[in-house]
Amino acid sequence: MNREESLFYFNRREALGDIDDFIKTDFDLNRGTPKYKIFLFYKKFLREHRDDENRTLLEHINLKRLNFVYRYFIGENRDRYYIETLKKMDSSSGERYILILRLKELGFLKGRGKEGFQGKGHL
Repeated sequence: MNREESLFYFNRREALGDIDDFIKTDFDLNRGTPKYKIFLFYKKFLREHRDDENRTLLEHINLKRLNFVYRYFIGENRDRYYIETLKKMDSSSGERYILILRLKELGFLKGRGKEGFQGKGHL
């Protein structure tokens, strides 16, 4: 981690929680880093679009948000929080396949390809 990244981090479980947890929580973050503007983008976008009828873009941005927070999260339960939230995501088939690939990449799922996936609730 470079100096800027060491000054910007998440340490609350809500940062890796669902959309409502993330947008309702006040985080104590370093506002002087460029990463803070990215955080503000995610919070604003998710707040404004969480009730959209078409959730494809929302789910995609939420997955990007989770990956961003995961990168800057400190704490021993980071993997557990991240995986719990990924498993709860109510996503379309394409997005769920991406989630499965991400979990496999992290080593939490073994030998499960697209053909082994049944849709919602079958991670």
